[in-house]
Amino acid sequence: MKIKKLTALVMAFTVSCGVIETVNNYSPVSFTASAEEQNTATAVFDSKTSTLTLSGNVVKADVLKYLESGVKSVVAEEGTVLPENCSEMFRRFQSAETIDLSKADTSKVTNMSGMFSECIALKTLDVSGFDTSNVTDMSSMFSECLVLESLDVSRFNTSKVTDMSTMFLACRALKTIDVSGFDTSAVKDMQGMFDDCMELASLDLSKFNTSNVTNMRSMFYGCRSLISLDLSAFDTSNAENMCGMFGYCDKLEFLKVSSFNTSKVNDMEGMFYQCNCLKALDLHSFDTSKVKGMKSMFSECTKLSELDLSAFDTANVEDMTNMFWECDALTNLDLSGFDTSGVKSMRRMFGESNSLKNLDISGFSIKKDCEVGAMFTGCASLETVYVGDGWKIENIADKVSMFDGCISIVGGNGTVYDENKLSSDYAHIDAPDAPGYFTSAEASPRKTAVYDEETGTLTLRGNVNKNAVKRYRDAVTVIAEEGAVLPEDCSFLFNNFSRATTIDLTKADTSKIMDMEAMFMGCRSLRSIDLSKFIVPNASCMKQMFYECEKLESIELSGIDTSDVKLMTFMFAGCSSLETVDISGFNTVNVYSFSRMFYKCSNLKTVYVGEKWITDGAKADDDGLFEKCEHLVGGNGTKYDADKISIDYARVDVPDAPGYFSVHEGASYETPAELKSTRVTEGKLTYRVFADHAEVLECDKKAEGEVVIADKINGVPVTKIAPAAFGSCFNVKSVVMADTVKVIGDAAFIGSSLDSIKLSDSLEVIGDSAFVGCKLTGIEFPDTLKSIGAEAFTYCPLKKEVVIPASVEQIKTYAFAKSGISNITVLNPDCEISNVKDTIGDVRYIKGHKGSTAQAYADRYDIKFIDIDEKLPVWGDANWDGGVDMADIVLIMQSLANPNKYGLEGTDEHHITVEGQTYADVSRGSQNEANGITGEDALLIQRYLLGEISSIVPKMP
Repeated sequence: MKIKKLTALVMAFTVSCGVIETVNNYSPVSFTASAEEQNTATAVFDSKTSTLTLSGNVVKADVLKYLESGVKSVVAEEGTVLPENCSEMFRRFQSAETIDLSKADTSKVTNMSGMFSECIALKTLDVSGFDTSNVTDMSSMFSECLVLESLDVSRFNTSKVTDMSTMFLACRALKTIDVSGFDTSAVKDMQGMFDDCMELASLDLSKFNTSNVTNMRSMFYGCRSLISLDLSAFDTSNAENMCGMFGYCDKLEFLKVSSFNTSKVNDMEGMFYQCNCLKALDLHSFDTSKVKGMKSMFSECTKLSELDLSAFDTANVEDMTNMFWECDALTNLDLSGFDTSGVKSMRRMFGESNSLKNLDISGFSIKKDCEVGAMFTGCASLETVYVGDGWKIENIADKVSMFDGCISIVGGNGTVYDENKLSSDYAHIDAPDAPGYFTSAEASPRKTAVYDEETGTLTLRGNVNKNAVKRYRDAVTVIAEEGAVLPEDCSFLFNNFSRATTIDLTKADTSKIMDMEAMFMGCRSLRSIDLSKFIVPNASCMKQMFYECEKLESIELSGIDTSDVKLMTFMFAGCSSLETVDISGFNTVNVYSFSRMFYKCSNLKTVYVGEKWITDGAKADDDGLFEKCEHLVGGNGTKYDADKISIDYARVDVPDAPGYFSVHEGASYETPAELKSTRVTEGKLTYRVFADHAEVLECDKKAEGEVVIADKINGVPVTKIAPAAFGSCFNVKSVVMADTVKVIGDAAFIGSSLDSIKLSDSLEVIGDSAFVGCKLTGIEFPDTLKSIGAEAFTYCPLKKEVVIPASVEQIKTYAFAKSGISNITVLNPDCEISNVKDTIGDVRYIKGHKGSTAQAYADRYDIKFIDIDEKLPVWGDANWDGGVDMADIVLIMQSLANPNKYGLEGTDEHHITVEGQTYADVSRGSQNEANGITGEDALLIQRYLLGEISSIVPKMP
């Protein structure tokens, strides 16, 4: 019902846990009540109004009599008392649109299972006054109320309920449901509780007590509108089944399950299936020692760019089929700690993970008759597979194809991909006398992170592999050797290194770093860190960088270049031991969010800033910077005030402008002229105006219809739209952009309802996520554009062909994912296209130059490619110039009259060619066969040009 139809491999998790089936085992019987019965019945039906009225002590059988009577409305009179067992009482009242039980007494009811299930036409249900203090079973209570848009259960007393399985199953129209007050301390079964609630946009489960729950199978399966889900409060210590728990939550971007205790769980099949918006997933707490099923566990998590499974114990796992199928964003995967000795199937385990470059399965062993068919099929980017001694090729079940489409793979001894050598015969370490596609574990990138268990020291060397580092969260000391190079993406690099007391990166080359989000988050034992030698000119994100480093007392940041950083939200949040922070070298001119930067820095007294500390780019709703910083004092003596914790106080403390910051003695805090800006509001837009240019800072949230961006403000050109400038401007439909704009910032229009935009003729950069979710149906790019950001047009319903100008040098990851475009033309033959399947969407074909990067992309992902350099034939085109006109008629007649000059081998440079002669032959013989050019062809072409006939394309024999 809900599981996506997949490719010919039929690989998906056809898991028994994916969909909760409702079994209709009740066979209704039609009743006709006599007049006497009507007088004593507790349920009376009015056929004229189609209303069923309940009264007195309701007998369930009285209600069920009218199951097939076309009841449209159910109402309970004052004094109505519902019976102890209300199980399936209104089940399959499929014509009912309104049920009002607000006056009914439900204090005696113990069973409400299936009470309103399959009321598929129900639009209004009033149960707000229900007394549920004695109810023990609410399973399937509202299941398959398909069109019910609102439901108030906020007053439910659920303290005795033990079963909530499928309670809201397939309530597909519900957008919100307040269950925050539920007492779930007695609940044992939550299987499918919110399964297929496809419009549910948010859920607050922070107060759920799940300590007794054993079954969470498919609990959130198919919640296709959920974007964020925080389950940090869940106690899963007794849970045994998590099969399909988050399956098909295909808009889920944030999922917090890091506190899960999974020590009793035996089934994780399809647990995160098709969570294709998740970019990160923290599973370090997972105890998988009893798990047997991991089939399709991460299948189609297409945006998951990293995955640390170093804590996984897979000794009891039997099925890993499709486990990482279509994990398109994973580039490196370290599974060296996996014990696969009991695994019976690894079929398609990594199939179609087409960005995967390096794979470490050096700990894998092959069970006798293990199935490995198509294990790496479609891994077009896979270059290296590391294996160890446990990989025994002789144990493979049958000789099967394993490497189809692995066009980049190279064995450790240099053996390259051969499309005629795809079988399991080549699934071994490459050697001179025995060619194979695998590489010995001795060459693994794990060697860039070497851990000494005896001393607890982790040593970094060479080009540091992020996933290799994250394997060693128990390290006490981390040291980078001379020559160690940190990767571009350092987000979450040392996340939850909770035992580390020392992290020394002073010798590391940091020049490549672009992302430092949560880099040291959760380093709870770290007391000091020196980042003074960090050279990070390209770093753009410092969000949560030191979040919850609760023992951190000293931090040296003097050398960090923050001039390109855009996010500092929660940067020092939870650093409760910090007393002084010196960020006097920070340049924050481009930062647009400082939200909760110092949240819960409860011992913080002094913050030093310098002349480049600038908050002019922060959004108006940036808040909570100093929440719970009770000891903070500004340089002029301004003390912390719980009512003054916003961005307004993120400034140097002076007599006429109180703030919480200080400057070093003798230091200037006067903003340099080139960085100074003022805010100017014109119409619906607020601009940030510098000396030589201006930026669109933000749009009024109440703005509607069309918004026009000015070309100049205060005499200077508007050159940029700041990040998130139009965020949440839900009613803005159209934007006309001035031709002075060169940059569209990250997430500039995310959350708006934009359906049309006129881009600037000078535009050079479109930032990451710039138009995510907008309603654009078409887009035209100027020939000045150089870069299209990651996810720039994701979820935009683009219907027309998209042409990428020759000026575009880079198309980043998922730029057009799920955008609906049918075809795309890439005019720059050297354009860098991110090597991920959905970078340019699910197109039917790609147009570009022969030998171009566009052709390579098309070939890699089996997309039809059209060479725009190849001249397409046109019937009637005798002179082969790409069109049909009088010149073609003239050439035909010339070639017939003077073949020596204009025939196939004529002396004139404009003589007819073989191609011209072929496509000029539009008249045809009696059997539609080619009969050479004649005067009849010239006549037909003439009639076509005069409009006497509509086509000259000949019928084929």
